[in-house]
Amino acid sequence: MATLLPKRQRVYEGQKLLARDAWRAFCSPDPAGLEEILARDTSPLPFLAGALRRHLEELPWVTDGLARSDRQIVRAMRQGAGTFEEVFRSTQTMEERVYMGDSSFGRILRELAAPPRPLLRFEPTAGGHPRSQRIALTATGREVLEGRDDWVGIRGIDRWLGGVHLQGVEAAWRWEPETGRPVRA
Repeated sequence: MATLLPKRQRVYEGQKLLARDAWRAFCSPDPAGLEEILARDTSPLPFLAGALRRHLEELPWVTDGLARSDRQIVRAMRQGAGTFEEVFRSTQTMEERVYMGDSSFGRILRELAAPPRPLLRFEPTAGGHPRSQRIALTATGREVLEGRDDWVGIRGIDRWLGGVHLQGVEAAWRWEPETGRPVRA
């Protein structure tokens, strides 16, 4: 943030209008509004387009039901990261810009470790802090990452992404990575 301080400027009406429209689209139960914002000139808010695209990538992907953050975690573990800190640092290198903090990251790890067929497991350590535990990828984690199973189908989903409520074993919306667009499931 400190590097952006010299670029600060007064907020003008065009920025306010774009921000208002983006917020309305973000809160909508249909992500098509976000696509409409992305089709517009978003240069008045230079970080908006990247943030909205990254947000849409948190929809479960059509290929395996993993959101981008989920996938990055599982990939980092497959590449050898094995503690909270290692996995967190590895996933952050996969981002174009800072995306989340450690608390949000910890929540995702716990979701990926939840039954009935977890993608990862925490290996207990004697007297250690939970963040020092080893984390291991499960066979299910490898199957889902390879596209041989679907995470939403295994566990179901109950998650809000802005105004989009994803529920059940077949989320209403999915991310299509080939086209870079949300699609109805």
